[in-house]
Amino acid sequence: MKTTRHILSILFIALLTLPLTACGDKENNRNDENQNEVIIHEDENQVPDIPQSDKSGISQEFKDLMDSYETFFDEYIAFMEKYSSTEDVTSLLTDYLNYLNRYTEMMEKLEQIDENELTDEEVVYYSQVMLRISEKLANLEN
Repeated sequence: MKTTRHILSILFIALLTLPLTACGDKENNRNDENQNEVIIHEDENQVPDIPQSDKSGISQEFKDLMDSYETFFDEYIAFMEKYSSTEDVTSLLTDYLNYLNRYTEMMEKLEQIDENELTDEEVVYYSQVMLRISEKLANLEN
């Protein structure tokens, strides 16, 4: 029974972390000239649509998304700890399916991020969140 739990935990962690490795863009080989293009608007009074960001250079929308992603994993880890300590794992099946659905929704939101549009600060924040999640998942096995 304990071996089965261990195997299921490893499989689910692999399922959850696999999409994290697929966040790269194969077309990242743009040269600096294309990345630094300036768009000139015909109407000088028109202000380009720029996401609101705080002084840190991280947009609030991006920060909220990454924070909700980390919160999801915190809740999942609490679920897995509960799963590890119970004898009646079938009672947790509904919760497990709920986490799978929420995970799918969360990944759809993350996939909508255009990595080429992230500020340097957002890339750093993204990396920090992913590192914290990876550490928490690694500690789950211990």
